Amino acid sequence: MLRRLRAFILATLLPLTSCAGSLDMKLLEKPNLEPPRHAYINLTKRTNYRACLNRQEYVSFMEEMFGLTAPPEVKNNPDPLMCNEVSDGRTASGVHIEKHISMRTGKSASVVLTANHFCGGDIKDPEEILEAEVMPFLEEFTVERVYIIKDFRGEEYEVTSPEPLAANNDSDTCLLETERIPHKVLPIAQKELKYGERVMNVSTPYNRYMPPNIILNEGFFIGDHVNGHIMISDMDIGPGSSGSMVVVRRQNRWELVGMVFAISLVYDDPVGVRTPYFEIGETILTLAASAKQIEELLKEKDAKG
Repeated sequence: MLRRLRAFILATLLPLTSCAGSLDMKLLEKPNLEPPRHAYINLTKRTNYRACLNRQEYVSFMEEMFGLTAPPEVKNNPDPLMCNEVSDGRTASGVHIEKHISMRTGKSASVVLTANHFCGGDIKDPEEILEAEVMPFLEEFTVERVYIIKDFRGEEYEVTSPEPLAANNDSDTCLLETERIPHKVLPIAQKELKYGERVMNVSTPYNRYMPPNIILNEGFFIGDHVNGHIMISDMDIGPGSSGSMVVVRRQNRWELVGMVFAISLVYDDPVGVRTPYFEIGETILTLAASAKQIEELLKEKDAKG
């Protein structure tokens, strides 16, 4: 009887021992402490302008003005329009913040957070592109925005539309939608920062994009701005860092606490300027949209559907 009882106890304890062993294995798994470059996004935007003039009227004007005969290939071209294209570009950083089913394509897509001053507000009028003398002959003027989206490895992804899902001028935040990016998104912090808490920036200042080696900078949280932004000191960043993530490591995981959009520079002695060619001062303060402002932008995106 005793042997049977002992065997019964062992039999019932074996499954429990097995479960406990599995739990121990999970607890012993090494957490991912590497900075979250997997969520970094490099963005380039080219704005292409196409201006078309009335050929016959423009050629006649030029001949009368300068007293010269236009080349036959120009004057006798059957195309009634003379078209020319110019473009300008800018770069920024971004962060892979969400995955969802796109209302535009019906497919799984990714949401990229970046600075709103990168997304829009820089389209030029014809008067800024063309000389005043040719404006009377302008027949067509078109503008096209082309985005190039790359991850930390240099892999490229297409945007579903050049129009943002949501944007906010006050927090300088913008959400772009791209085809699905296979990397993990970065969770947004729910806990507020404390004074003096160390934070990290993952970005490409001055467009120093060297995949997969994304530049890291550290700084310290020094408080909230009156407009709801967060302020960070001791962080050496520059143009190209706009839209980049500010992260903090808590409980063995990285969380998003802000998005860089501006810096405050010092030009006075003894700092002065960094180069004799460009008036670039020393960074003294970094401004970033807060986690709360980022959450509000996501809610605005969801409300639009």
